[in-house]
This record gives sequence, structure tokens and C-alpha cells, in this order.
Amino acid sequence: MTVRCVSVSLALMCLVGSPIVSAWTMVNGVPMFKPEEVRHCELVAMDALDIMASRQFNEPAAENVSLNPSQLREEYKVRLSEKAKSFPVGATQEEKHEMLRQFMELARQTCREDYKNSVPPTETK
Repeated sequence: MTVRCVSVSLALMCLVGSPIVSAWTMVNGVPMFKPEEVRHCELVAMDALDIMASRQFNEPAAENVSLNPSQLREEYKVRLSEKAKSFPVGATQEEKHEMLRQFMELARQTCREDYKNSVPPTETK
């Protein structure tokens, strides 16, 4: 239920926040997003960086400095916090940095996939 609410909220947030209400397109089997459609995914990726850095370096997560944190971002943080527990803690600095990179990319992909599953494409080429 939470995943469905996140997906619907994500779709609405993207459509309302977008100056041009048009969805992503599929080109040769590859989804193509406009920057305004998935801009929020970079915020989610930064939250993921904070969550994983907390795990890798055994430090408390930074407090949310956003003046208006959205419910959607808070829901993503909960999901990411749970997912982070499945990642191992790196033994070396390089391994820890690799875990950070992988987790940020996973967060971006998850966010984009949620958007893609919530909003049908405008066209397919």
C-alpha cells in the first residue's frame, strides 16, 4: 500500500511541479525523461547518500535541512533506510565509497522506475 501511495504521490508531484505537463517517452525501448520530470530523483539520491554514509561510517544521519520536506521524500527515506540495511559495510574507504555510489544509483533508478510505473508515456518511438 505504501509503495502504491508513493508512486501516486510521485506522479502527482511531478505533473503539478512541471511547467509543461507531458510525460516521458519510450525511444527504442529506452525510457527518456525530461529533466523536470525526474529532478526530484536527485533529491532522493542525496537522501540516499546521507543514509548510506551514516551506515558506512557509523555516524548519525544529517538532519533534514529542507524548509519544506515533502511527505514523498520522507516516505522514500523510510524505504531507503530499510534497503540500506541489506548493503554490507565496506572494510576499506574504497569499498565504502563504492557502496555509496551504488546506493545513490539504486535510489535514482528506483525513483525513475516509480515515476515510469505511475505515469504512462506520451509516445513510443
